Amino acid sequence: MMKKLEWKELFTMTWKDVRRDFLASVVVFLVALPLCMGIAIASGAPPVKGIITGIIGGLVVGLLAGCPLQVSGPAAGLTVIVFDVIQRFGIGKLGIVVLVAGGIQILAGFLQLGQWFRAVSPAVIQGMLAGIGALILASQFHVMIGDTPKGSGLENILTIPEAAWKGLIPQKGVDSSHLVSARIGILTIAVIIFGNFWCLKRFNLFLLLWWGYWSPVEKPTCKISPSNILNSGTASGARSIF
Repeated sequence: MMKKLEWKELFTMTWKDVRRDFLASVVVFLVALPLCMGIAIASGAPPVKGIITGIIGGLVVGLLAGCPLQVSGPAAGLTVIVFDVIQRFGIGKLGIVVLVAGGIQILAGFLQLGQWFRAVSPAVIQGMLAGIGALILASQFHVMIGDTPKGSGLENILTIPEAAWKGLIPQKGVDSSHLVSARIGILTIAVIIFGNFWCLKRFNLFLLLWWGYWSPVEKPTCKISPSNILNSGTASGARSIF
């Protein structure tokens, strides 16, 4: 009965409801699009794959959602698992793995097995997500400053200070085209971490503009193309734009 009522309300929406839902969908789209690209890059897949996945996932989940207020979108929780699958079996077999995993989820939903996950402590889930976030941060920090990520997560974490020094200080015999994007990224992270302690919330934008203006690195003319826009989530995209 609930499903019939929901489908009936879907076709009896007023223009006011459509306008509100459209504005809400635009906000979700603006948040989800760069997030899809970033998660795809962190998973070792092309950014275009992330965009396609976000579009298909939004359409399918929107029609099959069990709650009218449910919001579907990209999540970074499976990034490490997807990256490992791509490294072991290649991106060609990733679709088969995702299809099987989706079938298991649908079967678990029909069998009403979701309540069994309540037995897992929230501390375990939070610890797992924190560990995944640390691995993603460590690997993408190297990408942000134009460096190559290392072979393991621990090595990525330990080499962050060295990579930050290379990103901030020009090195002899090394291409310095990535310095602008590296400095902007490092300064942004510093403002996010220390902004609350220094009470500089009103001056964060001013600091970013000041840093970019007085940066000693030569800034070539800006060239915007579709490839640059798609690659904007990576350091290579930042180099092509700046």
